[in-house]
Amino acid sequence: MDSLSFAIGNILVGNPRTTEGLEIVVVPGVGCSFTFCVPTVVAVTGMDVILKLNGHIIPMWSRIVVPQGGKLEIEAKDISNSTTGFRVYLSISGGFPDVPVYLGSKSTSMGLGGYQVCFEPFVNAIFFC
Repeated sequence: MDSLSFAIGNILVGNPRTTEGLEIVVVPGVGCSFTFCVPTVVAVTGMDVILKLNGHIIPMWSRIVVPQGGKLEIEAKDISNSTTGFRVYLSISGGFPDVPVYLGSKSTSMGLGGYQVCFEPFVNAIFFC
């Protein structure tokens, strides 16, 4: 939805601007977390959120080095403290090269079922191994 935020995230991690990433809707009280089994570089752009790496608040719109076993948490800010935006973009160095293209895209929907990625619907923790 926000192609500029998406492209900037990819640039921050050293990917081509159109490399696949995750588009995440985060609402107050329902955050998400990601645990990485290998060290990697990520960026979080888009809607202004609270971003934590291993429990420590870190800035958005920056290159983030995640260590092996690192836990990245994304939480929505209170609505009264929120700025515009509805989606957050997680760019990961290298993207998802093993996800096949389907109908010209690597898109999927965790809530409605996907074609390429087997994420359990409605989970709040995803492991990248």
